[in-house]
Amino acid sequence: MLARKIDFAWRLAATGFAFILFSAGGLVLTIISFPIGMFVGRNVQRQTAFHQKLIQLAFRVFLGFLRLSRVLELRFFNTKRLQSEQGTLVVANHPTLLDIVILVSILPKAQCVVKRGLLDNRFFGKIVRAAGYIPNYEDPEVLVQRCVASLRDGNNLIIFPEGTRSDPGQPIQFKRGFAHIATLAKSRIQLVTITCSPITLTSKSRWYEIPVSRAQFDISVDKLVDSRDYLVGVERSIVVRRLTRDLERYFTGKLDHA
Repeated sequence: MLARKIDFAWRLAATGFAFILFSAGGLVLTIISFPIGMFVGRNVQRQTAFHQKLIQLAFRVFLGFLRLSRVLELRFFNTKRLQSEQGTLVVANHPTLLDIVILVSILPKAQCVVKRGLLDNRFFGKIVRAAGYIPNYEDPEVLVQRCVASLRDGNNLIIFPEGTRSDPGQPIQFKRGFAHIATLAKSRIQLVTITCSPITLTSKSRWYEIPVSRAQFDISVDKLVDSRDYLVGVERSIVVRRLTRDLERYFTGKLDHA
């Protein structure tokens, strides 16, 4: 009993420190990234790739701290499939706050759609913009076109079709935006399933509401879908609905099984 109380207190303190570390790390990255980035030249694509790689390395260090401090454990399955991907839409479910950190840490040339608050954040805003992350507050058509352009430029775009973190125990409901992007870009769609047990850092939990035992994240790189297979002889509007429905069912089945 005493050992469990000590373990809980340690993980609580480490979790609080992790939030401070994350913000401080963002500030440090912002300070050092642009002077260092000058050495890669003024080419926009090189600058973007440099900042993407820097964020990826920072996220790996951050996750390493979380694992070392026993806040959580991570298990990865089939992630080598991601290393050769270019211009791929990565679609995942979204149970926790850490999902984007985990995915960016393992995905090369990663871009994602972010909220205005992150772009305006004093710690992260500059480096997030430099990495080419796409704001979600633009006109929907403009947003879709920017995502399509990103994929055609060879970036791998992370999308959570639920739009926000899912509520534990509630059915998955996908929005159609990802299907519009995939069918316009005629891109491949890599499906990634994320599970966390015991669940933590959900949309309704505060940082200090940690589970009684260490959370284990399982990240599985699963099925690869080619959107062009859906487009053969079918109107795109129908394809968008069908693709959304099929992937929603796929993730529901995977998570029910898990």
